[in-house]
Parts: sequence; C-alpha cells; structure tokens
Amino acid sequence: MYEFDVVVIGGGAAGRNASMWLATRGKRVALIEKTALGGECALSRCSLIDFLAHQALNMELFKEYGIEPPTFKQIKDVYIRKRDVILRKIQQETEKSGVEVIYGTAKIIDGNSIRIGNSEISGEYILIATGSRPCVPPVEGIDLKGVYTYKEIIQIDKIPERLVVVGGGTTGASYAYIFQVFGSDVVIIEQQEFLRELDSDIRAILMDEYKRKGIKILENSNLKQIKGGKRVEEVVIQLKDETIELKADGLIFSTGLVPNSELAKGIVDIGRNSEIIVDKMMKTSNETIYAAGDVVGPPYLTPVARLEGLTAAQNIAGKNVTMDYSYIPQNVFAMYNVSYIDESRGNEHEFLFLSGRGDHFILPSREILLCLNRDRIGRLIKLKYDPVSLEIRAIYIVNFSEKSNVQYLAHMMKSGLTLKELANIIEIYPQNDWLPQTARKVCEAYEMGNNRHY
Repeated sequence: MYEFDVVVIGGGAAGRNASMWLATRGKRVALIEKTALGGECALSRCSLIDFLAHQALNMELFKEYGIEPPTFKQIKDVYIRKRDVILRKIQQETEKSGVEVIYGTAKIIDGNSIRIGNSEISGEYILIATGSRPCVPPVEGIDLKGVYTYKEIIQIDKIPERLVVVGGGTTGASYAYIFQVFGSDVVIIEQQEFLRELDSDIRAILMDEYKRKGIKILENSNLKQIKGGKRVEEVVIQLKDETIELKADGLIFSTGLVPNSELAKGIVDIGRNSEIIVDKMMKTSNETIYAAGDVVGPPYLTPVARLEGLTAAQNIAGKNVTMDYSYIPQNVFAMYNVSYIDESRGNEHEFLFLSGRGDHFILPSREILLCLNRDRIGRLIKLKYDPVSLEIRAIYIVNFSEKSNVQYLAHMMKSGLTLKELANIIEIYPQNDWLPQTARKVCEAYEMGNNRHY
C-alpha cells in the first residue's frame, strides 16, 4: 500500500495545477517543493519582466511631462510586496484543495519511492515538474559582482550606467529596453540574429526601433571574457572579424534555460539538452513516472506548463488525454507588446499593415501619449494565409496594450479561421488591434491579385 496516490515534485505551474486537479478528485497527493509554491514565473521570471516593462512605459511618460519618476528600488519594492501577497494566496489555495505540501529537496529512489532529507515517502505514481534554470555559458568572470540572470535582477538597487545584455532573444530584448529607460547605456550581444524567434519583417521593424532608441545591437558576436576586480568593469567580445573590449558595470545573461532533470538521471530517459523525454500523454520511459513543464523542454511557457501538468494528471487518473502543441499563442515585450501565433509553412501569402508614427487615432489613452510624445509606430499587424483556402496560418500584432485577443484567435485558427471569416467579425469601437479592418484590406488585395501587400 502506497502512502500517496501521487507524489508531485515541483510546485510551479505544472506541478501545482496537476496536484490540485488530482486532490480535488479524491486522490491522496503530496507536493514536494524546495523553495516556494508558484514556480519561477511567480518568483522572478515572467511576472517580474512584465511588471518592469509596464513600469518602463510609465517612466517614459513621467519623463516627458517632467514628473519625478520613482527609483528602480522603489518600483522593485512594490513588486516584492505584491508578489509576496500572491505567493501567500497560492499557498493557501493549494492547501485548501487538499494537497499535502512538503518542503525539501527530493531524490527519486525508484518509480514509487522518494527521499526528502532523512525521510522517505511512496506513491503509486510520480510526477516530475521541477522546472528549469538559467543556462549560463562558461565564461571567465561570471562570478563577479554585477553579473545577473533573471534570478538576481530583483537584487539590483542601483541601475548600471553601462549594461551589457548577453542574448538577443525576446527576453534579452525586454531587459535591454527596460534598463535603457531606467538610465543604462545598453549593448546587446547576440550569437545569431536579434529576435530571431520572430517573423523577419517584424524583427526588422523592431530592430530599427531599438536602434532609434540608442540601444546598440551586436549580431553574430560572442562574449569571450568578463573583466574586473570584485565587480564587472569590462567585457571582451568576439565579432566576426575582430575582438573588442567594452566598458561595463553590469551584465545580464539571457542565454536560455536548461531543464532541472538531474534528479531523474538513471530513472527515466533524458535527452541531449537535459530534457526529460515524454510521450504525448506526458509519460516517461518509466511506467509510473510522468513529467510536465519546463523539465520536458521548450517552449518554456507558463500556460503550456499548466496544460502539460493537467494532461499528466488526467492520464494518471485513467483518462486518455494527449498534449497538443499546435497554435500556441505567445506574447513578448520588445518595446511593444508583440502578440503572435505562427504556424506558417513557407508557402503562404503575406500582408503587413504598419501605421505611421504619431498615428494615434482610436488608441487608448496611454498609447496615444506614447505615440505622440515618443515618436512610436501606431500599430503593426502581419497576416500569413493559405493562398487557396484562405486559412490564416500566422498573426502578428504589435502595439502598446491589448494582448488577450490572440489567445482566442489561436483557438479559432486551430479550427480553420479564414480571412473572410475574420473580415466579417463585428469589432468593438474604438479599439486598437484593427484585425477585422486589416482582414478586409487583405481580402481586397487578394481579389486584386496582390499576394504580398505593405
């Protein structure tokens, strides 16, 4: 007889949601967590960057109107207070559902047994949801003061004068904008292309926006060394044809994530990138062990982790459920909210709509002010659609505010949403995404034989 029906390791998005789902259906569930329930997003990752991005937009307005802005420390302290309130609510919600929360470091003994310190517990099933951590390259000088990952951003009290951001993906782009607004002179180092995750047209426009703001971007470059006494003072960068040195008193690594799968080595199959290998039911190579969330690898998104955890929980409970990774809506902050779904296959027709600078008509109040006073683009939309069926394969919306529409569009696109169906939607007015209007323009261009319109 097992002590628990299910033992879940990790109290983040995947593990906590799976635990509560199982407990509310009568399962005896133990949830083992090393630090605090809620996961990396609630503690220091996506929620922090979203909070800081909104404050950076506010800072731009404060500066424009001569209002004394709060310091970074004041803003950070507000975040910590609000975060701690949320973490307490998460703890209460989890325990109220009937989950037994155990704090400590877990070690998997076999498919049914786990050791926590000097104690041992057993479960009929185990769900591994141990998340991920920053992937930091082995560069000399990473132990100097002033070198950060997302875990240490919250420790910054004084904004660096000269900041180097290593990694030009969506997260690195967010940090670069945020700290530039707060007063840093920012340089981005990227091994490949800046914002390579995004569509090429969107990427090119955003890259121009970053350069206009004074953020320097070094593509096809590598960080070779961090120099300094006790604190970072200089970085050595390898460009395509030369090596350069830049003064810096702060450096942020935004070089990806690595799954926390070490506790499962020798117990289940693990991939070459440290991800636990699972099938579509989230089951591992061990019949009694499931895994979900960042520990199974990309896309490293909280909503995906939640659904993976739910999928694992339902299958543990005897249901036959599979995980679907198609048409995942995403939102990143790169000076603007960039919301998108992209399932394009390379044979689509394309349509891009870009409003001029200062075009502020029907934008919400803060967006009006940002467009007028900061010389920003009004809105940017790109659609990709099948040339025969007119089914929409990709949507990109770039603006300052509303991003929730994309998650509903993703579901509609999965069901075969066409340009004509989107064009026939009666929109709310005034509004700022302009999707139905854009779809009407695309239909007109298509009927006129224009396959790629700008």
